[in-house]
Amino acid sequence: MWTSTYARFFGDEELALLRTLGALTGLALDRVNLLQAEHETRLALERANEAQRAQVRDALLQQTQRMVALVEQLLDLSRLDAEAIDIVPEPIHVRDHVREIVATVAPEPGAVDVAIGGDTIAVADRNALERIVSNLVTNAFRYGTPPVTVRAEQTDHHFRLSVEDRGLGVAAEFVPDLFERFSRGGGSQAGSVGTGLGLAIARSYARAHGGDLLYEDATPHGARFLLVLPAEQRRA
Repeated sequence: MWTSTYARFFGDEELALLRTLGALTGLALDRVNLLQAEHETRLALERANEAQRAQVRDALLQQTQRMVALVEQLLDLSRLDAEAIDIVPEPIHVRDHVREIVATVAPEPGAVDVAIGGDTIAVADRNALERIVSNLVTNAFRYGTPPVTVRAEQTDHHFRLSVEDRGLGVAAEFVPDLFERFSRGGGSQAGSVGTGLGLAIARSYARAHGGDLLYEDATPHGARFLLVLPAEQRRA
């Protein structure tokens, strides 16, 4: 505000008008601030809702995947129990097949050492061998600690494949129930999801070949699962 030779002072009316204009200006600024705050709050709530929806969606997807896996595994076991799965042995280049499996199922493929000779051939059902190795490698990460080592050898009488980790191994009191259905050890990694059927299925596939799946403590520590199959397989 200022005065001039034509208006040297403000009267009461002018001052009242200025006060009114000042109050209206203040209200306008407050309204702008409130609208801005409301806009920012709405955006924050929308982002929070999107995060919550994403969490719910992820949880539902995880549970759906788990239920699908459970149903597939139960169907596998029922067919194995009924001897309704055909075991069709064929020569398999083990190293290449195992590397493909590891690349697909291992959370950290680089933490798996496939110590298998390039000329190692197994006569086994390809799908069954894949199911067995997949379960063993998955469990090595879920219940053990990397690095994980996969070894295999073929002799005149047997094919042997082992999957070994460097975790704590299986508690002695749990070993007798290790291959029972729905058995789960207490050492699973945080957030891991398992059905307790993987080892039962893997052993059933091994026995469908006339072989077996065994457990032994690794040295100096860890778990080692050993698949043993007869060298010559009869077609089902």
